[in-house]
Amino acid sequence: MSKKIATIDDIVGITESQAERAVNLGIPFETRHFLYEDVVEALDELRSAGKFADLELYDIKGTIGIWRRNGEPNYPLARKATRQLIRTIQDKNPGLPLEQILPMMTEQVFWHRKINRFGTTLCSMLNNVYFNSPFGAIKSLIDADADFESFRDLEPYDMLQAPKNAWNKKNGRKNYALARRATKALIYALRKERKIPFGKVLASIGIDDFRHTPINKYGTTLAGMISSVYEDSPFAAVKDLIDHCYALKGYRDFSPTDMRQSPLNSWTKDGECNYALAREQMKKCFESLARIHPGFSRNELVLRLNRDAFVKTPINRYGATVEGMIKSIYSSLCEALRDLAEHDEAYQDLLPAIEVRRLRKANGQTYL
Repeated sequence: MSKKIATIDDIVGITESQAERAVNLGIPFETRHFLYEDVVEALDELRSAGKFADLELYDIKGTIGIWRRNGEPNYPLARKATRQLIRTIQDKNPGLPLEQILPMMTEQVFWHRKINRFGTTLCSMLNNVYFNSPFGAIKSLIDADADFESFRDLEPYDMLQAPKNAWNKKNGRKNYALARRATKALIYALRKERKIPFGKVLASIGIDDFRHTPINKYGTTLAGMISSVYEDSPFAAVKDLIDHCYALKGYRDFSPTDMRQSPLNSWTKDGECNYALAREQMKKCFESLARIHPGFSRNELVLRLNRDAFVKTPINRYGATVEGMIKSIYSSLCEALRDLAEHDEAYQDLLPAIEVRRLRKANGQTYL
């Protein structure tokens, strides 16, 4: 016995009956494998009769070819469904702005949130059109709908449930270009917050900034990025941006020792204390002190300035000081001064003054 082919009248009757059950009894639509074109015609007849004008194609479960037309994704219908999902969430959360709603739209929201009175969910749509990517669904709507134009800056990493390997390219390599964009957003957010010169913003960035500072209106933080792309190294992230951003080329002298939270081993080289680098920093310290005290000779700087004047004076535009360096390599400021004088001819004449300073300290004397 051959299977009866449903007529348009059959589809109209079944659809009307199931819509009434869904609305009145909360019973979901049963899956029926009707042809796409037939369902379109049936819905037109129902609307012409003034019945269920809000019923959509995606409310009729199992419609053949609904999400793929001639092998291509049915993006217009998918966007309409996604917009309906967003509208439903807005209706239930009237005080919640879109910049908070969009990142919270996870797979579970598409799978389980009912978008209308017929109990429709978008699990099938998300799977068949966007390969289970909430970001793909949202981005498709944002890019095509003028009402969402102000949200076209939404990135995959802004999602609460970020796509797997959000910081990797399709070939599995780290997506440094995307990471640099995110780091740049963080730097400018910190500059706005801290209101300090740009160079000092670079130097002030620490791991907690990546983990806890929102970089945009979506409340995004970069804990995942700094971990997966730069192995929790703020300097590596900042330096990568500087080296690849033409607008920041003037900051390419930025070094690990300029960071407030310098990377581990900043003052070592091949496992040994990097005394050569330390001496260069002490020279910069003398240069800064000479600008602050133009009437003092180097000997007078050694004899007349207290420890804080040496270790807390910024030696460059990043606000770096020699305090961390002295703590890492030397037992005291005098040892750092002596090391410089003993290894650089230009500073050898400071040795007597350095010895006087050491004796004064030993005897508990203070400086002018």
